Amino acid sequence: YANLCFVIRDGQILLIRKKRGLGAGKINGPGGRLEKGETALESAIRETQEELGVTPTDLEHIGELFFQFLDGYKLHVAVFAAGGVMGNFAKRTKQLRFGPKLTRFRIMTCGRMTPTGCRCC
Repeated sequence: YANLCFVIRDGQILLIRKKRGLGAGKINGPGGRLEKGETALESAIRETQEELGVTPTDLEHIGELFFQFLDGYKLHVAVFAAGGVMGNFAKRTKQLRFGPKLTRFRIMTCGRMTPTGCRCC
């Protein structure tokens, strides 16, 4: 079981390039595996602190992802959105190649969405 924590505010999302572990070299939100006895929320806060040096605030559970890899490995991921952070960002950490980057985003859909999903996929 793992988590992702996306800091989203003012039309921007905080993204990082992972330095090591699953997803190394890829751009994503901070996150990682739960430690023994830890809830997904506690883990999202800890992982963001470890990877960015800041504490996420106003967290909301926004979804679940289920990954199935070709080698048989499976991963269940709790996804959180944070409305802000407390503290100062670390320039580099064990997990991070460079400081985090706020990136503008917009929500995109295929235009054919229904309550049960996309009708064209």
